Amino acid sequence: MNQSHGIEADYYLYGIELGILQFEEAIAWADKIIESEDLPSGEIIEVALGRPRGRNGVMESLKEVLGERNLQVSGAMLLSELSNRLAQGESVRSVARKALDVA
Repeated sequence: MNQSHGIEADYYLYGIELGILQFEEAIAWADKIIESEDLPSGEIIEVALGRPRGRNGVMESLKEVLGERNLQVSGAMLLSELSNRLAQGESVRSVARKALDVA
């Protein structure tokens, strides 16, 4: 079943833009969707094929992913990622700077 992936796309888009996530993580996410869905959208396939286009190409593809967009939810997901990193020992200073960027 083809699902709405807009919120997750924004999570990766803004995470990459803010330096929290790497563009390869968005490609891996798209690959998982392709493996799990019978008919993945062309936009998800474009994200998965984004490696040759690099960071900016992947970000452009993420903008085209269809589905509901909710910046508060995507931001909360990024803050949760930062919380996990803090728990794993990343410096408070680094996490705090990135959290301010999300906010």
